Amino acid sequence: MPLRVRYHECDGPGIVSGAHYLTYVDRCSFEAQAPPEAVRKVYATLLGD
Repeated sequence: MPLRVRYHECDGPGIVSGAHYLTYVDRCSFEAQAPPEAVRKVYATLLGD
């Protein structure tokens, strides 16, 4: 499952901070369980699209 790493989740050398790994686990578990159209709807609501 591809993940998009955002700038604020990285430290100076560009390595993902260990504090954000659980965020990725939570996001992947949500996206793996929900149907794709439900995920798009949730993200569209959150992003205001």
